[in-house]
Amino acid sequence: MLESVFGIFVSIIIMAFLLSFGFYLYQQTVMDIVANETAEEVVQTYKLRNVNDCSEISLDDVTGVARYRYLLFATQYDKANETKGATLANVRLSKTSLAQSDSAPRVEIEKIGDDIGRMHYEVTLTQEYEFMLGDLLEFMGLQDAETMSTTVYVESVDISNYINTVKMVNYGLDKVTDAVPLLNMVNSVIKMMKSVYDIFV
Repeated sequence: MLESVFGIFVSIIIMAFLLSFGFYLYQQTVMDIVANETAEEVVQTYKLRNVNDCSEISLDDVTGVARYRYLLFATQYDKANETKGATLANVRLSKTSLAQSDSAPRVEIEKIGDDIGRMHYEVTLTQEYEFMLGDLLEFMGLQDAETMSTTVYVESVDISNYINTVKMVNYGLDKVTDAVPLLNMVNSVIKMMKSVYDIFV
């Protein structure tokens, strides 16, 4: 009887440990999935609502998308992305977590430009969790209150930003080209005045 009690007790401890460690692995997997979903949401500059093919895209689908959002509205655009990412992560983690958390997840988004209209994002998702029977996790070198963090990378290609940037550059070059004759005339007048000054001085 004593051996049975001891065996049952050890078995319960092992099962509790496996259960707690399973919660930990599950939560880490959920963090990875939510981080990827958040990154996908962040790179979308706008959504086309219920559009099956490009012929059905209307003006309403793209209204409100700033043309030079990465140049003139970069700060506002980055803040909107962080808000969007944090909201999505909070909703998804609150519905799928098997651990307790007393605070909202932290989402850090870093935008890295690669070329005109092309960039990639580094999205870091961090959350602190308390696990059921977390004291048993110390056998694996973990804590009962563990801060989980995961980082994902996602590429973004924004054709509208590329087109608008090229248009802006072409417009600037045209204006400079138009001003070249005037600049040459001003330069000639300055040279003539300098020559006259050199003659009399």
